[in-house]
Amino acid sequence: MKFFDCYAYLGLIHSDPIERFRVIQEAKRANVTHIVNICNTVHDFEQIYESMSNIPQVLYAVGYAPGEAQNLPSDWYARMEKAMSLKNIVAVGPVGLDYNKKIGNPKNQIDLFIKQLHIARKFNKPVIIYDREAGEDIKNILLQNAPSAGVIFHCYSESSDYAHTCLQDFDFPTFFSFAGNITFKNSREIHKTILQIPCEHILVESASPFLPPSLFTGVKNVPSHVFSVVEFIAELLNIEFEVCSNILYENALRAFSIANG
Repeated sequence: MKFFDCYAYLGLIHSDPIERFRVIQEAKRANVTHIVNICNTVHDFEQIYESMSNIPQVLYAVGYAPGEAQNLPSDWYARMEKAMSLKNIVAVGPVGLDYNKKIGNPKNQIDLFIKQLHIARKFNKPVIIYDREAGEDIKNILLQNAPSAGVIFHCYSESSDYAHTCLQDFDFPTFFSFAGNITFKNSREIHKTILQIPCEHILVESASPFLPPSLFTGVKNVPSHVFSVVEFIAELLNIEFEVCSNILYENALRAFSIANG
């Protein structure tokens, strides 16, 4: 049985590289064979990559989160393109829109989002979508600018109807990634989405150090906890845990175009 953590902020779990390595080894012992490391800026990515680039278990997404749109360095585009050429880069992200926090001018977020989609198209990588109360704008932008490699909605929080509409309207691979918040009873709308979309579009993530599953409430979340998300989805779909883990693992390999697990 193998697990694929599609979204984790390893740099936020521990600032000490040795402690981060221990977290990664712990995940490996828990059969987490791949972890997609996330950073909110290319600067943060560069710092993390320098210390972890030789760990084969760790893969990387490169991008600027929506909240960074107001403070972009002048050379951000060139640095991002340079980073995309490094080994083990599997996606552009997190990219998208955050209308929940009312951060600056939405036009700046939209401009940054579209430019990063163009980078993803140039390098033929999927994008990891950060969507906070911006579903319709994100959908419309993706219809015009998404890379053919596909999109992955991180910590999916839109409605089941929205997911169905995306699957109907998008002509590129589309995945919905779920984190530990689904293990709580008040996540009924997300449960509805999982029950209604085809299994081949479902991914899992730890979102660590955030959103720990209910089993780990009060504890710093880490990638090794992702099994609990898989376990919950298996119970929700009424399928065997091992069968579910295999399906979700294969989905992740397809989502990130990884040939061998």
